Amino acid sequence: MTRGNGAWRKLAAISTLLAATHVWAAPDAPAVYLGLDVGVSTYQSNNESDGGMVVGYVLGYRVNQYVSVELGSHNLWGLETIVKGFFVKDNFYYPRSHEGLAAIVRTSLADKMSVYGRLGLGRTNYERTKIDAAEKSETDIPVGLGLAYDFNDHWAIRFEWTRYTKASVNTGVLGFSYAF
Repeated sequence: MTRGNGAWRKLAAISTLLAATHVWAAPDAPAVYLGLDVGVSTYQSNNESDGGMVVGYVLGYRVNQYVSVELGSHNLWGLETIVKGFFVKDNFYYPRSHEGLAAIVRTSLADKMSVYGRLGLGRTNYERTKIDAAEKSETDIPVGLGLAYDFNDHWAIRFEWTRYTKASVNTGVLGFSYAF
């Protein structure tokens, strides 16, 4: 089985899930949204500690005012780790990116402001600090907390802290989204 076939099966399963949840969508609000996240990450392992810039995207579906489902991809490291790979003597794996599906549960704090929690499941991809070394990936469970503000029915901004549990990575991102 090739790596690409698994990705198509996951995409088909996610699409089916999103289509099935449309029955419960809020009738007067846009349900599908696209978001862009930028922020910082920190990484800690037994003998390494570092951080970098995070850039990512999410494709979400708001089931109702309380529940959303998101498919997303985020890089977990910036250019400083790539450049460092040329000068590091030790050969170790570091988390490079994460792709996954998450459930978002929110509650309103004020008219347009809400607090939410994230629970996801996905794959964290790792690279080695040495250029000629093989890559690896493993299943990871990201958990997070966030604060969101809806400017109107289409535009929103959010701040979110997420912990990638197996990868030992924390991220803090500022995200912008547009609902269609």
